[in-house]
Amino acid sequence: MNLEGLKQSVPGKLGQKFVEDQSPNWAVLIAWNALFAMFPIVLFAASILGLVLRVFGQANAKIYNTIFAVIPDDHSRTQVINAVTGVKHQTGILFVVGLIGLLWGGSALFGAMEQAFAVIYHTLPRDFIRQKLIGFGMVLVFTVLAGVAVGSSAVLPALKHIPGVPTALTGGILAALLQIVLGVVSGFILFASIYFVIPNRRQEWGKVWPGALVAGIAFELVTLIFPLYLTVNKGINQYGATFGLMFLLMTFFYFIGLIAMLGVEFNAVLFPVPVEQPSRRGEPGRTAVSAPPQSGPEGEGLAWSPKPSPKQVQPAAARRAPANQDLPARVPAFLIFLGSAVAGLLVGRRAAGGAD
Repeated sequence: MNLEGLKQSVPGKLGQKFVEDQSPNWAVLIAWNALFAMFPIVLFAASILGLVLRVFGQANAKIYNTIFAVIPDDHSRTQVINAVTGVKHQTGILFVVGLIGLLWGGSALFGAMEQAFAVIYHTLPRDFIRQKLIGFGMVLVFTVLAGVAVGSSAVLPALKHIPGVPTALTGGILAALLQIVLGVVSGFILFASIYFVIPNRRQEWGKVWPGALVAGIAFELVTLIFPLYLTVNKGINQYGATFGLMFLLMTFFYFIGLIAMLGVEFNAVLFPVPVEQPSRRGEPGRTAVSAPPQSGPEGEGLAWSPKPSPKQVQPAAARRAPANQDLPARVPAFLIFLGSAVAGLLVGRRAAGGAD
């Protein structure tokens, strides 16, 4: 196969689109927001699941160990669990305000994914309120998936105590393969929900599951291969345990960001979205259209045309958005910031008065 044929193949198109859309840069943004959102999302999930699973005898430690099982280093995993446990033990108004603020910050992860996917699908981001609502919904989805993961992790060890279950399912290669299959299925469900809900367009299941399957397999491979990476880079802790933990988490979440972008790019290559593009200079018969692509399902119907439709070309006055167009979107954020500041000031004065 020559070079041109390789470029026209699915892997070749995937590699070209992955670079052209600057997916590695978007993976950095996703990794940073994932690091910022990890504690609030896990704290919220553990709080909800702890109330439900406590009835079945499952402690919060089981939830933490299952959620953070993707972190391959035992010492780093213990540090993260201790940090989350310390935050959860806070009580009173500080815990309520902190939980709301952390949940708000946790939704920023899915907002970053929406921005990245908007580049892939040529859509416009949602408005401020809708984006936050989608983020809250995805936090709830993650909570449900974490509960399923906790349940599956409890079922596998219990197989050895069930009469009649073959011993091959409780140990050996077959048990390891079963664990890998469950990991791939969990990753597939997680990325399928992300690819179906997060993009600001009407998605079809048939155009979502291929990328979710690729991302699920890649996610399981990373969790299996990442310990080898730590073995090669044994010197990451030479500057201290805190620096080593931050380096480990940022590297791991960067891989997760790359996987998220790889799956959505794979879907975009298999099912490309036709959009109006500016014509090349000197190309006859085509008019350059500088208006941004339409969002949602309308963006899928755009294609090359000799003349731009009235819907695609707007008057100059209409294209110039007023300076305060995003003011309504900023008002909720400002009010929340103002309320948090006032609450913090009152709590601080109360604490100072108690100390006097």
